[in-house]
Amino acid sequence: MRAAMATRGAGRFTVQVIGPAQGCGTPPGLNGAAAGSGFPSGGCVGEEVRRDRATFDYLVANGLWSSAGLTKYYATKQPVSVPWNALEVKADWIPVSTLATWLGQPASFVTANFYTSSASVGTGPATTYAMTSMHISVKTPGFPNWIWADFENAYTPGRCDQTGCNDSFGAVTQTVPANAKAWGQYGACPKSQAVATMMTQANVAPVFANYCMTGSQSSFGTAAKPTLLGSPIIEPLNANVPMAKSSCISCHAGASFNASGPGHVGEPVGPHAPPAGYTGYDLMWGVLFAQ
Repeated sequence: MRAAMATRGAGRFTVQVIGPAQGCGTPPGLNGAAAGSGFPSGGCVGEEVRRDRATFDYLVANGLWSSAGLTKYYATKQPVSVPWNALEVKADWIPVSTLATWLGQPASFVTANFYTSSASVGTGPATTYAMTSMHISVKTPGFPNWIWADFENAYTPGRCDQTGCNDSFGAVTQTVPANAKAWGQYGACPKSQAVATMMTQANVAPVFANYCMTGSQSSFGTAAKPTLLGSPIIEPLNANVPMAKSSCISCHAGASFNASGPGHVGEPVGPHAPPAGYTGYDLMWGVLFAQ
């Protein structure tokens, strides 16, 4: 699928927005963690991950993009460490027609309130997708395990389920408790004046004001009280992981490889590290796609 790209900006403020994922498949959580979501049985979810140029250059220069390269690098016994301020963005997309059915709204409601982009497979007709969820991670000095943040569209079903939503900087209503019943609506998330000003200065499309922070994370917590963070689309629906067991940092800490290839993550909450005999991939699961 060809991802559509668009660039908006003026002066030194430039925002590049991403397009639909490289495919759209049946979400694994329909009969598991997302059972009862009401998501259309014939619907699909697409997911994509994009990284900044500095990370790309580091992985290429060290041969960390192929199976042969992983084997060679593993023998050096050196850690994988991408440059500081490395940035990764993951987005989940649902066809507008599917999302409209799920929400019980006309397609015009979706296109008015969600960022959308069109893509096609081969020479087939284009399909318009709506971005429901966006996950951002950045490796900032002082935070070697990265800082993680999840954003949902205001109208994404279940956006504050189980964990609630917390945004002490960007939202007028800083804390939103979880609904008693899952997969409902939580309403709009008006932005604080500070964020509204930043978005205006950066010439960000107005539709992005509809995207609300679920929360952020920079530590594992403890085994008894792990920190939790997740997206109802990325985790329960598309990864079959319940929100109550969702921790971005813990899951990604298991990203690793040995001479034979990628490692496997364990329980995705609480303190976690690569298995013995494996080299960590600096909390990036892109290692799974090395060929």
